[in-house]
Amino acid sequence: GKYPVTNFEYREFLLDSQYAELPTSWEFRRYPLEKSNHPVFTVSSAAADAYAAWLSQKTGRAFRLPSEAEWEYAAAGPDGLEFPWGNEYEPDFANTVETGIFSTTPVGIFIEGCSPFGVADMAGNVEEYVLDPYAAYSHGQFINDHLVQLNGDYRVARGGCFSRLRDLARTRRRHGRNPASQTYAMGFRLAEEV
Repeated sequence: GKYPVTNFEYREFLLDSQYAELPTSWEFRRYPLEKSNHPVFTVSSAAADAYAAWLSQKTGRAFRLPSEAEWEYAAAGPDGLEFPWGNEYEPDFANTVETGIFSTTPVGIFIEGCSPFGVADMAGNVEEYVLDPYAAYSHGQFINDHLVQLNGDYRVARGGCFSRLRDLARTRRRHGRNPASQTYAMGFRLAEEV
């Protein structure tokens, strides 16, 4: 997907499917009309998978979350860039802590931050679940880090977010949800089987 899934799109899914998981970022369990075109966040990976299954059923197409490798290629391009726009961090190209916004922004407004393929918001705004659970890279070492210790198995997230520093916005950076912290703004985007 060119953009992460928005609050509006997630609301349509909730209304049509009767799925029960409201984002905890929707204060007082109220749909944030003023943030309709902002990415949905504070949802589980199971909700992201359910959204993809629902959209597939509604459209007759085959949607899913991107694999970790697909996500990284879409973000870094064939040259393996450090950030979607290049190898140096640019504070005005992504919604990370460095902007001082400390909230989501409408999808696609950081135009200079698009990847070589024109995919928006792959650095900052919301962290994005991918299809894969955390595992060592092939020929790599499994790292028993704090997320493994907190979660056991967990779904990988990529891209960083508005509440995290630029380090997590690097295209190669792997991370996941920390249930002990409110600073993880977990959202998602879709891929399509063609």
